[in-house]
Amino acid sequence: MFRQLFSSIALLIGSAPAAAGTTVVTGNIIDTSGFEGVAAVAHLGAVTATGVPAIKWQHGDLADGSDMADVTGSTATGNDTMSNKLLGTEIHRPTKRYMRPILTRTAANVVLSSMMVYLFNASHTSVTQTDLLEHVSIQGP
Repeated sequence: MFRQLFSSIALLIGSAPAAAGTTVVTGNIIDTSGFEGVAAVAHLGAVTATGVPAIKWQHGDLADGSDMADVTGSTATGNDTMSNKLLGTEIHRPTKRYMRPILTRTAANVVLSSMMVYLFNASHTSVTQTDLLEHVSIQGP
């Protein structure tokens, strides 16, 4: 049996894109049950001079996110040279079941082109994709 990316990790939409601004982008709540790791990657668009993008995780025990709190040490901070770059954070063995990525945008405008979440190290079973509607996986010779 061969292992390929799409049968090994779950790819999820972390949040909708966000136009240039300085507001906080609160991502979708992610259920990490059955996985040992979770990563979020923000694809930044234009970052205005003095803009400071930062991505972090929040976690909690409730599926509705009402008890979410910041995960200490999970913040990755960028700078105003990060236009069209990626900014990411990951956690191995989260201590709470429910997680959500947060992108802060301070001092000047930052565009969020997309945010993806990756759940990985499933319990050695194939993963069913929910946000990835079409993909092809083949095995070479």
